[in-house]
Amino acid sequence: MKSKYRMFTAITLLIISLAFVITGCGANERCENEADAQEETPYYDSYTASMEYIADVADISEETPEDGIYEPNDELPQEIRCHNPIETGYAHNEDKQYAASIPLDLAAYFFTRLCALFDADNGYLWGGPLHTPFIFLDLATRYIVANQPDPAGRFERRGNVYVGTLPTNLPAMYSFPNFNGQRWAVLPWDLIKWNVEHPENVLLTMAHMSFHVQQPSLFGSTPGWDNSHMDQKFPRITVQLEINALIHALQNEGDERLRAVSDALSIRAGRRAEYGRARYENIFEFHEGLADYTETRLLNIDMDILLVRLEARAYNLRHTTAIGGAFGYLSGALYAYLLDETGKPWRENIRYGADLGAMLKDALEIAELTPFEELDLVPYGYEEISAFEAERYEDHQRKLDEIAEAFAQEPTLRIPFSFEGGDMQVNPSRIFFVPSVGRVHGATVVVSGVFGRLEMYDGYFARHDVTQDGRIVATGMVIEGNMVYGPGWVLELRDNFEILPDGDNFVVGRV
Repeated sequence: MKSKYRMFTAITLLIISLAFVITGCGANERCENEADAQEETPYYDSYTASMEYIADVADISEETPEDGIYEPNDELPQEIRCHNPIETGYAHNEDKQYAASIPLDLAAYFFTRLCALFDADNGYLWGGPLHTPFIFLDLATRYIVANQPDPAGRFERRGNVYVGTLPTNLPAMYSFPNFNGQRWAVLPWDLIKWNVEHPENVLLTMAHMSFHVQQPSLFGSTPGWDNSHMDQKFPRITVQLEINALIHALQNEGDERLRAVSDALSIRAGRRAEYGRARYENIFEFHEGLADYTETRLLNIDMDILLVRLEARAYNLRHTTAIGGAFGYLSGALYAYLLDETGKPWRENIRYGADLGAMLKDALEIAELTPFEELDLVPYGYEEISAFEAERYEDHQRKLDEIAEAFAQEPTLRIPFSFEGGDMQVNPSRIFFVPSVGRVHGATVVVSGVFGRLEMYDGYFARHDVTQDGRIVATGMVIEGNMVYGPGWVLELRDNFEILPDGDNFVVGRV
């Protein structure tokens, strides 16, 4: 099993960390490259090869951890358990409309493997079933293949999957929409068809997304968080040191582990004492960190392989523009792994906002923390990190000045309806907090609402935190009917909306 998981790729690490990220083509160059790849390798041949490969690794969800915690339980209700066998042979002849874009037996394979993981867990991790309504989406056609019928009865059964079309009022993207009577996890098929030879990567992503759908029922509603303080130099340095200390703790045992955990908590306390953002950090770690933790536990990832992966992600974290949208995946998962290592129960009755660090401190009976200025930070890469961040900070400030200047001097287009019954998908690692502008999201950004749909593959989308109004730079804007184009973005307006003048700027208004 270990050798299989060594196939983790950089693409998969990116996918797993993007709980709120657009996964379709961004820049034209990327779309062209993918199109070329499709021409060079006929999709049917690639699909056939992948099914042959999958046949060799079909036991991926049947492995049982050494502690036996994932043994299936026959008492699990049949409406929850996975009991339908994988049906094959119909994907390319019974429903060509859907099979042309999403092979139905391959979709059924992933649905069955995911369900088997949840059956095996049987409520062990979080006290309840994790089975989730799941959809594979073809971005180009909006065709969908689902793992179960929809409450509204609009999907059609094909073998042991269900097919339909994503409603036009919902964005075609990686998302968690409510429609046809329930909430779904939606994963673009584009991510899968280029990764089918590594099914464990697909299953990790599916498990991560499924857990997000289940979180409200497990832990209550999701509070908002604002970790904009992480853009500052000291928080960026300290959160990297904290994560490195946690990895060091996981790599060691006994007194060495205890010392590293104590150092991590002391670093954490030093940052929080200065910035006072503990609540928001906790919520983000809880939301994304526990999703990362859950996916790896469900697939029983070997700890040696997991540590290699964690080290690589920790190193790459420094290159993330907005650590405030990325750190929680790592730190939250690390605290969860270390809580498991204590052998003490910790997952029962926790809610959003729980401080995983404080829970680990109590579990290890750490009485006092060391003042930040007295810590020896060299073992956690302080010299390299601080030097890198000093240089990065100067570049970052120049970037903020450029963004502020663009929004101040160039005409802008304001979208006052962006969240009125709509949705927004952003890259959490591309968030800038510009004092004179507000929260600014770097591409890729997709915003849908009553006005229509905006997709940005270059440039910036500035959002007002109170009104939720959005602004984009409108230099060189071209209007062609209901299609509006600008440098790095395209806006499709609905029939009852148009572009109106707003002083020296523009605004999307109702006809």
